Amino acid sequence: MRARAAKPKKQLDIAAERIAILFEEAEKEFAAHPERADAHARAAKRIALKYNVRLPRALKEKLCKKCGKFLKKGANAKVRLSGGCLTVICASCGARQRYRFK
Repeated sequence: MRARAAKPKKQLDIAAERIAILFEEAEKEFAAHPERADAHARAAKRIALKYNVRLPRALKEKLCKKCGKFLKKGANAKVRLSGGCLTVICASCGARQRYRFK
């Protein structure tokens, strides 16, 4: 089996920049068009998967792992702090995501 060549750094930088832009657009669009915000978030995740770019934790918390919807804390996601964990609960599917904090 032959090893794949890594993608050029320039492509990875462009992918990371595009992911940040898509999440910013999702944030802006959420109030008026939540379905459009979901589409932006899904597109950002596809880019991250295609270019093998890791989503930063702050952006990862804004995306439901189960249904793929864009999560806006307080609007369609509940946030709970307990036992050293930040728990984000999706309002549409009820999935819980836990993140440790100090």
